[in-house]
Amino acid sequence: MEKTIVLPAPIVTITVVKGKIVCNPWKLEVKRGTKVKFDYADPFAVHFGGKTPFPHVSFNGSGSIVTEPIPSDMPYGVYRYFVAVYDGTRVLTEDPDIIIVP
Repeated sequence: MEKTIVLPAPIVTITVVKGKIVCNPWKLEVKRGTKVKFDYADPFAVHFGGKTPFPHVSFNGSGSIVTEPIPSDMPYGVYRYFVAVYDGTRVLTEDPDIIIVP
């Protein structure tokens, strides 16, 4: 098994603009061993359906959440995830991608 080298955590910034979630970047390319940091000031949730590049399929919180590193044996490819935030009136959702590249 390959040794996992932990790389700096790229940041996915979550904002709400005109009633819609904006994830920046919307498509995040990362390598194995990378942690990903999600930032949003208020409570939010992230869920990977079907397949996930992380040890957990779901996580939630406020402020910043940093994932565990992507395992060294994780298959390359696209991992779609679901972001949900509450804007005070309703739950807003978006479904961006994390792409594991060599």
